[in-house]
Amino acid sequence: MKRNLLKTLCVAIIATFNIATAWAATEYPLKINGVQVTSENCDNLASIEGISFFGSGYDVFKYVPESNTLIMKDVIIVDLNEISLKYTGDKELKVQVRGKNQLNAQVSFHGPATIEGDGLLEINEKGIYPALICRKEVSVKDCKLKASGQFGIDVVQGATLRLDNAVVVADGSEA
Repeated sequence: MKRNLLKTLCVAIIATFNIATAWAATEYPLKINGVQVTSENCDNLASIEGISFFGSGYDVFKYVPESNTLIMKDVIIVDLNEISLKYTGDKELKVQVRGKNQLNAQVSFHGPATIEGDGLLEINEKGIYPALICRKEVSVKDCKLKASGQFGIDVVQGATLRLDNAVVVADGSEA
Protein backbone atom coordinates (compact mmCIF):
# COMPACT_ATOMS: atom_id res chain seq x y z
CA MET A 1 0.00 0.00 0.00
CA LYS A 2 2.76 2.45 0.96
CA ARG A 3 4.72 1.41 -2.12
CA ASN A 4 1.75 2.11 -4.43
CA LEU A 5 1.17 5.48 -2.78
CA LEU A 6 4.84 6.39 -3.26
CA LYS A 7 4.72 5.36 -6.94
CA THR A 8 1.55 7.37 -7.49
CA LEU A 9 3.07 10.41 -5.80
CA CYS A 10 6.26 10.15 -7.91
CA VAL A 11 4.25 9.87 -11.15
CA ALA A 12 2.14 12.89 -10.15
CA ILE A 13 5.24 14.99 -9.41
CA ILE A 14 6.89 14.04 -12.71
CA ALA A 15 3.70 14.77 -14.63
CA THR A 16 3.43 18.17 -12.96
CA PHE A 17 6.98 19.10 -14.00
CA ASN A 18 6.36 17.92 -17.57
CA ILE A 19 3.19 20.01 -17.83
CA ALA A 20 4.94 23.08 -16.40
CA THR A 21 7.77 22.65 -18.90
CA ALA A 22 5.34 22.29 -21.80
CA TRP A 23 3.56 25.50 -20.77
CA ALA A 24 6.74 27.55 -20.40
CA ALA A 25 7.13 30.25 -23.04
CA THR A 26 9.98 29.99 -25.53
CA GLU A 27 12.40 32.90 -25.19
CA TYR A 28 13.98 34.49 -28.26
CA PRO A 29 17.31 36.41 -28.30
CA LEU A 30 15.56 39.76 -28.61
CA LYS A 31 14.54 42.36 -26.04
CA ILE A 32 12.27 45.35 -26.61
CA ASN A 33 12.44 48.09 -23.95
CA GLY A 34 14.11 45.57 -21.64
CA VAL A 35 11.31 42.99 -22.07
CA GLN A 36 12.24 39.53 -23.37
CA VAL A 37 10.43 38.59 -26.59
CA THR A 38 8.78 35.20 -26.10
CA SER A 39 6.35 32.87 -27.83
CA GLU A 40 3.63 34.51 -25.73
CA ASN A 41 4.23 38.15 -26.76
CA CYS A 42 5.89 37.88 -30.21
CA ASP A 43 2.63 38.37 -32.16
CA ASN A 44 1.80 41.63 -30.38
CA LEU A 45 4.87 43.54 -29.23
CA ALA A 46 2.67 46.61 -28.80
CA SER A 47 1.64 45.08 -25.46
CA ILE A 48 5.10 45.99 -24.09
CA GLU A 49 5.19 49.14 -21.96
CA GLY A 50 6.41 52.21 -23.84
CA ILE A 51 5.23 51.06 -27.30
CA SER A 52 2.77 53.12 -29.31
CA PHE A 53 2.01 53.86 -32.94
CA PHE A 54 1.79 56.88 -35.21
CA GLY A 55 -1.84 55.90 -35.80
CA SER A 56 -2.05 55.02 -39.47
CA GLY A 57 -4.54 52.25 -38.71
CA TYR A 58 -2.27 49.67 -40.32
CA ASP A 59 0.33 49.57 -37.55
CA VAL A 60 2.35 46.40 -37.00
CA PHE A 61 4.97 45.42 -34.45
CA LYS A 62 5.70 41.71 -34.20
CA TYR A 63 8.46 39.12 -34.26
CA VAL A 64 8.22 36.07 -36.53
CA PRO A 65 10.44 33.37 -34.99
CA GLU A 66 10.29 30.99 -37.98
CA SER A 67 12.10 33.52 -40.17
CA ASN A 68 13.84 35.45 -37.35
CA THR A 69 12.15 38.64 -38.57
CA LEU A 70 11.09 41.73 -36.62
CA ILE A 71 8.38 43.66 -38.48
CA MET A 72 7.89 47.36 -37.67
CA LYS A 73 5.34 49.70 -39.22
CA ASP A 74 4.75 53.16 -37.72
CA VAL A 75 6.15 52.17 -34.30
CA ILE A 76 7.15 54.56 -31.52
CA ILE A 77 9.25 53.26 -28.62
CA VAL A 78 9.46 55.62 -25.65
CA ASP A 79 12.66 55.74 -23.61
CA LEU A 80 12.08 53.85 -20.33
CA ASN A 81 15.78 53.87 -19.39
CA GLU A 82 16.18 50.62 -21.31
CA ILE A 83 17.67 49.76 -24.69
CA SER A 84 14.90 50.07 -27.32
CA LEU A 85 15.97 46.98 -29.21
CA LYS A 86 18.69 44.50 -28.24
CA TYR A 87 19.47 41.41 -30.33
CA THR A 88 21.89 38.76 -29.04
CA GLY A 89 21.30 35.81 -31.39
CA ASP A 90 23.76 34.06 -33.70
CA LYS A 91 21.37 33.80 -36.65
CA GLU A 92 20.82 36.92 -38.78
CA LEU A 93 17.89 39.04 -37.56
CA LYS A 94 15.87 40.64 -40.34
CA VAL A 95 14.30 43.96 -39.33
CA GLN A 96 11.58 44.96 -41.80
CA VAL A 97 10.99 48.70 -41.66
CA ARG A 98 7.72 50.08 -43.06
CA GLY A 99 6.45 53.63 -42.60
CA LYS A 100 8.06 55.86 -39.98
CA ASN A 101 9.51 54.16 -36.89
CA GLN A 102 10.91 56.18 -34.01
CA LEU A 103 12.95 54.46 -31.29
CA ASN A 104 13.84 56.87 -28.50
CA ALA A 105 16.67 54.88 -26.93
CA GLN A 106 19.66 52.87 -28.12
CA VAL A 107 19.53 49.95 -30.55
CA SER A 108 22.18 47.28 -30.01
CA PHE A 109 22.96 44.39 -32.35
CA HIS A 110 25.17 41.81 -30.62
CA GLY A 111 24.36 39.40 -33.44
CA PRO A 112 24.18 39.81 -37.24
CA ALA A 113 21.26 41.83 -38.59
CA THR A 114 19.81 43.31 -41.75
CA ILE A 115 17.59 46.40 -41.60
CA GLU A 116 15.52 46.61 -44.77
CA GLY A 117 12.30 47.93 -46.21
CA ASP A 118 10.77 51.03 -47.70
CA GLY A 119 10.47 53.01 -44.46
CA LEU A 120 12.45 55.08 -41.99
CA LEU A 121 14.08 53.83 -38.79
CA GLU A 122 14.91 56.80 -36.59
CA ILE A 123 16.93 56.12 -33.42
CA ASN A 124 17.24 58.92 -30.86
CA GLU A 125 19.55 58.21 -27.91
CA LYS A 126 19.31 60.97 -25.33
CA GLY A 127 21.99 59.61 -22.99
CA ILE A 128 25.75 59.30 -23.28
CA TYR A 129 25.66 56.20 -25.49
CA PRO A 130 25.72 55.65 -29.25
CA ALA A 131 22.28 55.54 -30.87
CA LEU A 132 23.22 52.35 -32.78
CA ILE A 133 25.79 49.79 -31.71
CA CYS A 134 26.95 47.15 -34.20
CA ARG A 135 28.90 44.29 -32.59
CA LYS A 136 28.56 41.94 -35.59
CA GLU A 137 27.80 42.40 -39.29
CA VAL A 138 24.85 44.78 -39.76
CA SER A 139 23.44 45.65 -43.18
CA VAL A 140 21.10 48.50 -44.06
CA LYS A 141 19.28 47.83 -47.31
CA ASP A 142 16.72 49.80 -49.32
CA CYS A 143 15.59 52.00 -46.41
CA LYS A 144 16.43 55.14 -44.45
CA LEU A 145 18.23 55.06 -41.12
CA LYS A 146 18.81 58.07 -38.90
CA ALA A 147 20.83 57.64 -35.70
CA SER A 148 21.10 60.66 -33.38
CA GLY A 149 22.66 61.16 -29.98
CA GLN A 150 25.88 62.09 -28.25
CA PHE A 151 27.44 59.44 -30.47
CA GLY A 152 25.69 58.44 -33.70
CA ILE A 153 26.75 54.93 -34.75
CA ASP A 154 29.38 52.75 -33.09
CA VAL A 155 30.75 49.87 -35.15
CA VAL A 156 33.04 47.97 -32.80
CA GLN A 157 36.36 46.52 -33.94
CA GLY A 158 35.79 43.37 -36.00
CA ALA A 159 32.20 44.28 -36.87
CA THR A 160 30.94 45.78 -40.14
CA LEU A 161 28.19 48.13 -41.25
CA ARG A 162 27.20 47.49 -44.85
CA LEU A 163 25.05 49.93 -46.83
CA ASP A 164 23.09 48.73 -49.86
CA ASN A 165 20.89 51.31 -51.61
CA ALA A 166 20.29 52.97 -48.23
CA VAL A 167 20.25 56.49 -46.88
CA VAL A 168 22.02 56.70 -43.53
CA VAL A 169 22.38 59.81 -41.39
CA ALA A 170 24.47 59.60 -38.21
CA ASP A 171 24.28 62.69 -36.04
CA GLY A 172 26.49 62.84 -32.95
CA SER A 173 27.62 65.73 -30.82
CA GLU A 174 30.86 63.89 -29.92
CA ALA A 175 33.41 62.32 -32.25
